[in-house]
Amino acid sequence: MSTLVEPPDKDEVKKFLPPYRPQYPLDPAYGPVTKAQHIAPSLIGPELRKMIDNSTAKSRDVIKRAWKAYSKVSGSEYPAFIECLGMDDAEIALVTMGAYAKDVMYVARKLKRQGVKTDVVRLRYFRPFPHEELTETLKNAKAVGMIDFSYAYGSPNSSSVLFNDVKSSLYEGGSRPPLMDFMFVGGREPSVEHFEQAFRLLQKRANRVPSEKQVVWPTLRGEDS
Repeated sequence: MSTLVEPPDKDEVKKFLPPYRPQYPLDPAYGPVTKAQHIAPSLIGPELRKMIDNSTAKSRDVIKRAWKAYSKVSGSEYPAFIECLGMDDAEIALVTMGAYAKDVMYVARKLKRQGVKTDVVRLRYFRPFPHEELTETLKNAKAVGMIDFSYAYGSPNSSSVLFNDVKSSLYEGGSRPPLMDFMFVGGREPSVEHFEQAFRLLQKRANRVPSEKQVVWPTLRGEDS
């Protein structure tokens, strides 16, 4: 289903983003530049990787500051890492990313009107992974599912990349709700019916109904063996 998008106007963009001036242009007029050169581990390889690790950790504060700055320009407030409908009374939640989150939210609102205590948690950033925010948001959930379009080949449970990261984050939390993984891999278009099916299966897990499968492929043709 289609989703309305309200992009910022050109003046807002100019206020928020400075003119793009690459630090190291790939242009002979600026002199020779080496890019993507090999770094020997015996020299500074591990140290460089640690610098990247430190920078990734520090990026969390940069992301928060950037969204606060953008809210002043646009007049709209946006959460830095997690967007959700409201987990105050939700018992089940689907965690997802990207454009299809709007379709999942549409289904969640429909089920809420039917009395199902559900919510959608949309991750706005995958790296750095918002494990602290996610753990806090899902602390009262009775069952959590993941909607993902990637496959971590050979991973535990033969599940998705997102599933393993969410599972790792919740492991250290006080509550460890039952988890399910709904994999939409291979490029086949999902429908709102598929997302509703995911919510219904998750609702059974919240009610302690045993599930035959922890990982489900909703768009698969034929038997899910």
